[in-house]
Amino acid sequence: MHNRCCGGYHHAILDAIQTTSGKHGGNISLVRYIAVAQSLHPLTILRVLSVPDPSVRLSLAVLLATKPSLMEGGVRLLEWSSPVRVFCQGVGQTQAKLFTAAVCESALTALAAGALGAVELLCAVADFMMIVTLGSDKRAVVSREEAAAEVSIAEAFGVLSSYAQWALAAAPTLGTITAHVGPVRNGTKEAAVRNRVAHSIVLSRSVQIGPMSLLRRQGAS
Repeated sequence: MHNRCCGGYHHAILDAIQTTSGKHGGNISLVRYIAVAQSLHPLTILRVLSVPDPSVRLSLAVLLATKPSLMEGGVRLLEWSSPVRVFCQGVGQTQAKLFTAAVCESALTALAAGALGAVELLCAVADFMMIVTLGSDKRAVVSREEAAAEVSIAEAFGVLSSYAQWALAAAPTLGTITAHVGPVRNGTKEAAVRNRVAHSIVLSRSVQIGPMSLLRRQGAS
């Protein structure tokens, strides 16, 4: 993915990093900038995530997910339609699809690493990109490279969707298991006022769990 200016969009700091730094130094400078940046335009997010190195992209996604304006669904509150169109026009249809596929792959990597905030951010970006790159593509024939990118996107979303469905189904059971196998807790808590005096009560939980005995199935003779 070419990290170039999108249409008429310019970013003084990103432009300076791209112009003055080498590949390795540019990645370090980019990570440092995102670590301290607070207010980020959608085009800036797209340009930052277009770095070719997957590990750097994942690091940047993790940092972006910690920004207050992007946390807890905040990334979807930004105006994405126009910035995404400008971005796609600047890089071209093929590169836009390759970028979307790369973002989906990064989302899978973030999921495997347990970086759920980054997963949310990357999936949101991929969602907005797909609306433009796939939803508005009326061509009957695409290049082999684009077709491979589309397959990669579909496979990634298949895995992410399956995980989301599993998480929703397993959440109640996991909560019950956690309640039973958690550590024993003893604590005090202020009870309701009685006779004008606050009485403390002792809370305790003790669960006895025995080892499960495994039975050996006898094969038919």
